[in-house]
Parts: sequence; structure tokens; C-alpha cells
Amino acid sequence: MGTPIIHFEPPAGVTFFGPVISRLPAQDSAAELWDHVVALARRESAPEEVRDA
Repeated sequence: MGTPIIHFEPPAGVTFFGPVISRLPAQDSAAELWDHVVALARRESAPEEVRDA
């Protein structure tokens, strides 16, 4: 296993590592998490997100 690499809107879109989550969220929480990941990917001012567990 490794960190996922996600490429948004290829070929010109942003590529980044993650997100890495510690447990599988419920379906509604997973959809909300994905919406936030997409929002971060579209922001030029958010190149990296790191947080201690």
C-alpha cells in the first residue's frame, strides 16, 4: 500500500498525493470529504495539506 496519487482535470490539472485517511467513512461523509478534496485541488493557494494523526 502507498499514498494515492490523484490527478484532477488532466492533462493540465493539478496532481497531488492523498488524501490518506485512517478509517473508511460512512457514505455521506465520504461524499462530503470528496467534495472538499476537489475544492482544495482547485485552489492554487493550497499546494499541500499535512496533519499529524
